[in-house]
Order: sequence, then structure tokens, then C-alpha cells
Amino acid sequence: MTPEQGNRIEQKMDKYFELIMGKMNTMEDAAEEFREEVRAEFNGLKNRMGAQDNRIDDESARRTDLENRVRVVLPNLPQAPERV
Repeated sequence: MTPEQGNRIEQKMDKYFELIMGKMNTMEDAAEEFREEVRAEFNGLKNRMGAQDNRIDDESARRTDLENRVRVVLPNLPQAPERV
């Protein structure tokens, strides 16, 4: 192998290394965007669940006979734990 051939091979290797690094950076950016989308969706779900919990708590506070009404439909339902 001549020095010129060695230089050409080295230049090609450098070019391929740059291409690979570019692809890795692109993949990393795409992964970060995906993580942000998942985080946003997860936070949205948590907020909706919290709102549902609050709505259920508010409704049960307004309807003191809720447990009795549920037991009419589901008589075998285990007793609720004592609330503090």
C-alpha cells in the first residue's frame, strides 16, 4: 500500500465516521423529542386522573348515601375500610 492509498483510506474512514456521528446525533435528537412527547402525555394522563379523583371525592361528599346506593346494586361488596 502506498502512502497515497493510505491517505485515501483514512479520508474515507473520516467521512464515514462523520456520517455515523451525524446519524447518531439525529437519533439522539429524535429520542429526546419522543421522551418529551411521552412525558407530556403522561402528565396529561396524571392530570386527568387527578381531576377524576377529585370529581369522585366531591360527588361522594355531596352524596352521603352513595355507599348505600352502591350496596343495593352490589350486595356482596366488602365493607369499606374505616376512614380517619
